[in-house]
Amino acid sequence: MKKEYYFIFNEGSRINQVICAVLINMPVFVYGTAIGWMSPMTLLLQSKDSPRGEPLTDSEVSWMASAAYLVCIPADVLMAFIGDRIGRKNAIFILSATGIASWAIKLSSMSTWAFILARSLVGVLMGGAYVICPLYTKEISEDAVRGMLGCMVILFHTTGNLFLYIIGDYFNYNTILWICISLPLIHLVLFMMMPESPSYLLKKGYIEAFNLSETENRSRENRSPDGKVLPSIDNSKVTSMLAYFEHPQELGGEGKATKALAWLRCRREDDIMVLNEIEELKREQSRDDGSSKFVMKAILTDKILFRAFRIALIITLAREVCGAIPVLNFAAEIFALASENTGLVLSPNQQAMMLGAVQVIGSVMTFGLVEKLGRKVLLIITSLISGLSMCALASWFLVRAYGVYAPSWLPIVSLCICIFCDAFGLQPISVVLNAELFSFKYRGTIMGVTMAVASTVDFLQMLFFKKVMNSIGPYVAFYFFGAVCLLTAVYTIISIPETKGRNLNEIYEDLKTKKEKRLEAVT
Repeated sequence: MKKEYYFIFNEGSRINQVICAVLINMPVFVYGTAIGWMSPMTLLLQSKDSPRGEPLTDSEVSWMASAAYLVCIPADVLMAFIGDRIGRKNAIFILSATGIASWAIKLSSMSTWAFILARSLVGVLMGGAYVICPLYTKEISEDAVRGMLGCMVILFHTTGNLFLYIIGDYFNYNTILWICISLPLIHLVLFMMMPESPSYLLKKGYIEAFNLSETENRSRENRSPDGKVLPSIDNSKVTSMLAYFEHPQELGGEGKATKALAWLRCRREDDIMVLNEIEELKREQSRDDGSSKFVMKAILTDKILFRAFRIALIITLAREVCGAIPVLNFAAEIFALASENTGLVLSPNQQAMMLGAVQVIGSVMTFGLVEKLGRKVLLIITSLISGLSMCALASWFLVRAYGVYAPSWLPIVSLCICIFCDAFGLQPISVVLNAELFSFKYRGTIMGVTMAVASTVDFLQMLFFKKVMNSIGPYVAFYFFGAVCLLTAVYTIISIPETKGRNLNEIYEDLKTKKEKRLEAVT
């Protein structure tokens, strides 16, 4: 009798997937609090009431702010490698441990080096949050809810930001740090109960089978009657592949994956839906074994994989150059300009809370609509609206430069629309798409590479945006961001396939040209 995994819930319930996805994305929430910490705490640490006695200088704050983004560039690739090598679950443990270390350093010292080191660890947390968490979430989710659960990354990031903005207004410096360090500590304990990714368990079983087959091959060398070793053909790769994909249960690979999948789907281990899903995962990994063992070589030489990679890279770049990051950094000045004639005066932390609330509302709406509207429609709508809001903001700066009257509410509305669209579509959909466009073999590498590119762009924007804006004018910069968003909408319409509820074969069929489809039909 096979074990049941639905207990008090209905058979086929998705509650276990939701619980697992929530715990997978807790490091993203911790990362959100770490990023949000800079806003209220920098003001405190640079004030005359600084808890360290001596206020931080602007240079020290700049290093603190940029350290995370700089470290994140190699951390993206490193975390992708770790996730593929030791598993998604162990990688999540590393993320929580990194979060604990970051907050512990701030608790133990107020030296400048300690702040910079703690922020550098946030870069590792950032890399894992946007590489491991989306991959893991995708691999534990069934097709019907993978988009919704995949959007948890942005939801937890934005709620983490807002959470820190709020407690930053109510608690003292040390209390905030103790609250923040408790989150990854609790998560570290709770996550021990969660299963490893079924895809990783299958892959690990195959590697074990491969190693065993090689050992057996070497022990069965052909020898002549006089004891000399005769040359023989090494069929270890072929035999190991067949041995595992025909009888993986002998090594426990499929058994562990089936058990994990049955728990996630709230079904019995011998349920036909669980077995069919395992078979599909095995077919996917079997196809991958025929390609080059050098992942990037396979991606760059295979036409379909390269087209998928191009989409992932373009959408990631569009997400980072849509104007949201500069707008957030320029928000205080926009609020100051808008308050000149309206009397709307908000403290920096109140501004941060307002924008954080807008982001949370956007990410919550995505969570509810991504499976109804689909990835493509949501990306088109948000890119288009964001582009128009950036152009409106640019026009406001332009008419002001010529001394023409422009309503003071316009920049705040444009700013909020841009931030909302970023959280509602551009960020979550790009993350979901990048996970859905590739099989297990390529998923980690693609996420690592695209996020490394994104981190580099973010670092450069934080370093040079204000200098460039002052030299060319804010309206030129925001017109550029608006153009990027509008071109993203056009590119999405033309080149990006819908991935909602579809498997890789169906998605890749859309990436083929008409000529390739005709040739396949003939052959």
